[in-house]
Amino acid sequence: MFSQVMLRRYLVEALGTFAFVFFGVGTFVVAGSQFGRAGQMLAYVVFGLTLASMAFAFNYISSAAFNPAITLGLAVARRFPWRYVLPYWVMQCTGALLASSFLLILLPRQSLLAASYGATLPRVGIAPALFLEAVMTFFYMLVSMSTATDKRFNRAIGELARGFTLMLAGLFAGSFTGASLNPARSLAPSLFAGGYALMTVWVYFLGPCLGAVLAAWAYEAIRGGEEYALEAPVGIFEGLRVQKQQMQREQQGLPEQSAVNVDKTDVSLQGKERPPAREHTWLKKTQLIYERQPMREVRVVRHRIQSPQIKARAVRDVLGGRKTLAQVCREYHVEPKVFMHWKKEFLAQAHRQKAMK
Repeated sequence: MFSQVMLRRYLVEALGTFAFVFFGVGTFVVAGSQFGRAGQMLAYVVFGLTLASMAFAFNYISSAAFNPAITLGLAVARRFPWRYVLPYWVMQCTGALLASSFLLILLPRQSLLAASYGATLPRVGIAPALFLEAVMTFFYMLVSMSTATDKRFNRAIGELARGFTLMLAGLFAGSFTGASLNPARSLAPSLFAGGYALMTVWVYFLGPCLGAVLAAWAYEAIRGGEEYALEAPVGIFEGLRVQKQQMQREQQGLPEQSAVNVDKTDVSLQGKERPPAREHTWLKKTQLIYERQPMREVRVVRHRIQSPQIKARAVRDVLGGRKTLAQVCREYHVEPKVFMHWKKEFLAQAHRQKAMK
């Protein structure tokens, strides 16, 4: 839960949510105090552009949810591990609170009071506001599921689609509910505003979470097959697999896990090899993960890649859980089949050394 890779993902979620709230709510307060309702409508364009920018920058690291409701929807759809949901929520809310604190220090108090510190307020009643937030988040989550978890989607425009969807929701319902679609975005300003904003903040938790869960189920129903699905971010379940193997060995009192006995093709805990069909399925899934990664121009000297030290380091990174297979394949510009060959060579060498001792 607190590995180096996950800590980077938690930090990215906090940074992205900070930027989302800082620029969006800041524009809402400043433009709203100067241009009234028209200025507040401009804020939703800023929200959408900020989301698109941060998602383009960080999507390959953490899936760029920046939203507790979206994180919940991904977990319900089984595209994100449940064990990481709470840390994501904590970091997203922390980023939003820090952004609101900075705005409290930087912006004039009169503008903050006039805009209720940028808080979202239901102006059409509690029930209609709850319904609107759920419906808008439903469509926003559909777009997020498509961009983040479907291999058929064009990755180049994925984050723009999310940003435009958020803009449309804000332009449509900004004057009714504030068009939050994000519990963290509503929580942070309401804590400073207090009063009615804090009393009704639960609307912006229940509505978006309900809409995200329903959209996650709906998209899984219309996806068309598991072969088109991907986890978000890609490779996040790989580290969990290694941790699960280590826990199984500890429970059975076996020696501490090493690079020699992590291999999927090696003898398992039951004393028999993994069936070839299962190995083929795992390799096929890994190939799909590899094909989804954007490949940079290959400028790698071949004799360097053929170095046994480089191969051994790459294998140790994956088997030790420091990197995912997709990350190693992208770093060394090799296919998973090539990496599997490296791993077999590494394990064979390790067995020979062990036999000599």
